[in-house]
Amino acid sequence: MIGIRSGFEVPVLQWGELESAQFGIIVFHGMTEHAGRYDRLGEWAQANHGCVIAANHVGHGDTRAGALGDLGPDGWEGLIARNARLVDWVLEAAPQYPWVILGHSMGSFIAQEVVSRYRPSVKGIVLTGASYEPRWMLGIGWTVPFLLSLVFGKSAKGSLVYRILYGGFNRPFRPARTPFDWLSRWREVVDSYIADPLCGFIPPLSFYMAAFGGFYQLFSPTLFAQCPNIPLLILTGAEDSVTHFGAGSLALGDRYREAGNTDVTVSVFKGLRHVVLNELGDEVVYRTLRDWLSRIGSDTVTTHSN
Repeated sequence: MIGIRSGFEVPVLQWGELESAQFGIIVFHGMTEHAGRYDRLGEWAQANHGCVIAANHVGHGDTRAGALGDLGPDGWEGLIARNARLVDWVLEAAPQYPWVILGHSMGSFIAQEVVSRYRPSVKGIVLTGASYEPRWMLGIGWTVPFLLSLVFGKSAKGSLVYRILYGGFNRPFRPARTPFDWLSRWREVVDSYIADPLCGFIPPLSFYMAAFGGFYQLFSPTLFAQCPNIPLLILTGAEDSVTHFGAGSLALGDRYREAGNTDVTVSVFKGLRHVVLNELGDEVVYRTLRDWLSRIGSDTVTTHSN
């Protein structure tokens, strides 16, 4: 059962009882989606005596202040800072049991930056749809919308960037049923994403400039050394074109190991695409997550079939 919790800057979605749960997951959602897309994860956690907390990013969902994709005057820094405040708010409200941060896709970048810069007292980090990308590639990702903004203005829709990104993700699945087949093999998941007016929107050029600028800064040489040595779990699909079919996730795990993190687990799941927590056959993903949570201190997590 999903609920709304007040007390933070924006309404917060909550699955499970914050005060009595045995483990907790704070979700940072992905690009051009919203917190409500994590109902399956929330129901799983609730059935296993856990709690999931999620809030929409700046410029996303029905709690945004401006247009979809508009990060406002504080840009990427403001988005990161608000997520850090969300984590602090949750930890203050329920400090008695283990919390982990789960970041999906763009949210995985946000999770890494929040943990590296703010070092919250969480038990671990879970990244899904996460990939290591060379900084030169991220630099190109910033340059393209920047050049377009010189012609059309920063508030213009980033249609070309959108087509390059999402078109590239979908290309390996041609002939595709929809432009979003790269998300999941589960038709219901893809169709509900397409039907949702708060998903799959085209952000302004300013959004892409802010996001790729943030990604570029994130993967600076000092990032991995700055990140605290806490358990890290990376979950990805072997058919996820966003993570280069799992290779980017494996590379990300290697970077953290090279920097001295002694507890890095990378699981690549055969046949699964980008949204591994909302996929056909995702039971194995949830079992992996449950086992990892048990190992790092949430030993009361019980078996639940999806």
